[in-house]
Amino acid sequence: MCSGGSRHFQPTDVTPHIMRHTAITRRAETGADIKTIQEFSGHESLQMVLRYAHPQEAAINRALDRMESGTNLEQLPARTPQRS
Repeated sequence: MCSGGSRHFQPTDVTPHIMRHTAITRRAETGADIKTIQEFSGHESLQMVLRYAHPQEAAINRALDRMESGTNLEQLPARTPQRS
Protein backbone atom coordinates (compact mmCIF):
# COMPACT_ATOMS: atom_id res chain seq x y z
CA MET A 1 0.00 0.00 0.00
CA CYS A 2 0.96 3.61 -0.37
CA SER A 3 2.32 5.41 2.64
CA GLY A 4 3.27 8.96 3.36
CA GLY A 5 1.03 10.34 0.64
CA SER A 6 3.11 8.95 -2.24
CA ARG A 7 1.15 8.03 -5.34
CA HIS A 8 1.82 4.92 -7.39
CA PHE A 9 0.97 4.46 -11.04
CA GLN A 10 -2.35 2.78 -11.67
CA PRO A 11 -3.37 1.43 -15.10
CA THR A 12 -6.66 3.27 -14.69
CA ASP A 13 -4.66 6.53 -14.70
CA VAL A 14 -3.97 6.09 -18.43
CA THR A 15 -6.83 7.24 -20.62
CA PRO A 16 -7.08 7.71 -24.39
CA HIS A 17 -6.94 11.46 -23.75
CA ILE A 18 -3.62 11.13 -21.90
CA MET A 19 -2.25 8.92 -24.67
CA ARG A 20 -3.21 11.60 -27.21
CA HIS A 21 -1.21 14.19 -25.26
CA THR A 22 1.73 11.77 -25.14
CA ALA A 23 1.60 11.00 -28.87
CA ILE A 24 1.55 14.68 -29.81
CA THR A 25 4.35 15.50 -27.37
CA ARG A 26 6.51 12.69 -28.76
CA ARG A 27 5.94 13.84 -32.34
CA ALA A 28 7.06 17.34 -31.38
CA GLU A 29 10.12 16.01 -29.55
CA THR A 30 11.25 14.01 -32.58
CA GLY A 31 11.30 17.17 -34.67
CA ALA A 32 8.03 16.96 -36.59
CA ASP A 33 6.89 20.40 -37.67
CA ILE A 34 3.71 21.86 -36.20
CA LYS A 35 1.68 21.53 -39.42
CA THR A 36 2.54 17.83 -39.69
CA ILE A 37 1.50 17.32 -36.08
CA GLN A 38 -1.72 19.19 -36.78
CA GLU A 39 -2.48 16.88 -39.70
CA PHE A 40 -1.56 13.78 -37.66
CA SER A 41 -3.73 14.80 -34.72
CA GLY A 42 -6.69 16.08 -36.72
CA HIS A 43 -6.80 19.37 -34.86
CA GLU A 44 -8.31 22.27 -36.74
CA SER A 45 -6.13 24.93 -35.13
CA LEU A 46 -2.44 25.19 -34.38
CA GLN A 47 -3.39 26.61 -30.99
CA MET A 48 -4.98 23.28 -30.05
CA VAL A 49 -1.87 21.39 -31.14
CA LEU A 50 0.22 23.61 -28.88
CA ARG A 51 -2.17 22.91 -26.04
CA TYR A 52 -1.53 19.16 -26.40
CA ALA A 53 2.27 19.32 -26.75
CA HIS A 54 4.16 19.26 -23.46
CA PRO A 55 7.90 19.50 -24.14
CA GLN A 56 10.06 17.72 -21.59
CA GLU A 57 13.17 19.32 -20.11
CA ALA A 58 15.50 16.98 -22.04
CA ALA A 59 13.87 17.94 -25.36
CA ILE A 60 14.16 21.63 -24.53
CA ASN A 61 17.84 21.18 -23.67
CA ARG A 62 18.50 19.32 -26.95
CA ALA A 63 16.85 22.16 -28.89
CA LEU A 64 18.96 24.74 -27.06
CA ASP A 65 22.13 22.73 -27.75
CA ARG A 66 21.29 22.59 -31.47
CA MET A 67 20.71 26.35 -31.55
CA GLU A 68 24.00 27.01 -29.77
CA SER A 69 25.90 24.76 -32.17
CA GLY A 70 24.53 26.72 -35.12
CA THR A 71 22.27 24.03 -36.50
CA ASN A 72 18.61 23.29 -35.98
CA LEU A 73 19.08 19.68 -37.08
CA GLU A 74 19.72 16.77 -34.76
CA GLN A 75 21.81 15.11 -37.44
CA LEU A 76 22.69 16.36 -40.87
CA PRO A 77 21.41 14.01 -43.57
CA ALA A 78 23.98 12.14 -45.61
CA ARG A 79 24.04 13.32 -49.21
CA THR A 80 24.97 11.14 -52.09
CA PRO A 81 25.86 12.78 -55.38
CA GLN A 82 23.35 12.13 -58.11
CA ARG A 83 24.60 11.24 -61.55
CA SER A 84 22.96 12.67 -64.60
